[in-house]
Amino acid sequence: MNVLITILADESFPISGDNITSKLVPNLWAFLTQLIAFILMILIVIKFAYKPVHKFLETRKNYVKDNLESAEKQNRDAQVTLDQAHKNLASSKKEASDIIVQAKKQAEEDKSVYNKQLQDELRLKRIAAEKDIALEKQQALEEAKGQMVDIALAASSSLLGKKVDAEADKKYVAQFVEDLSNNSGDSANK
Repeated sequence: MNVLITILADESFPISGDNITSKLVPNLWAFLTQLIAFILMILIVIKFAYKPVHKFLETRKNYVKDNLESAEKQNRDAQVTLDQAHKNLASSKKEASDIIVQAKKQAEEDKSVYNKQLQDELRLKRIAAEKDIALEKQQALEEAKGQMVDIALAASSSLLGKKVDAEADKKYVAQFVEDLSNNSGDSANK
C-alpha cells in the first residue's frame, strides 16, 4: 500500500486515467503468454521432475515395504527356528538324562551279574580248595599210615630180633592202624 501511495504521490508519474488503468489491469496477451509459459513449466516439471521423483519414491517405498516384510518373515522364521532349537535342546537333555539313567541301571545290573559270577567262582574255588584239602589230608593220612606201618614193622623186627614175613606183618599193622583211625574218628565225631 505504501508503494502505491508513493507511486501516486510521485510527481514524475503523470496521473491519467489511461496510465492507472493500464497499470491496474494487465495486458491480456502478456497475461496469456505468462499463463501458457507457467502451464508449460508445470507440465515440464511434472514430466521431468515429478514423475521420476514420484517413481523413485514409489520404488523406495516398495523397497522399504519389501524389506520390512522380509525382516518380519525372517523374524518369524528365526522365532520358529529358535522354538525348534529349544525343543531339540529339551529333547536332547531328556534323552541324555534317560541315557544316564539307563547306563546307571545297566551298570547296576552288570555289577549284580559280576558279583553273582564272583560269588559263584569263589564258591567253586572254595569247593575245589576243600576237595584239595580233603585229598591232601587223605594223602597225608595214607602217608602217615604207611610210615606208621613201616615204623611198627621196624620196631617189631628189632624187638623180636628176627625178620618175619613182611607182607603178613604189613597187613596186620595196617589193620591195626585202620582200627585206630576208625576209633579216633568215631570219638572225634561224637
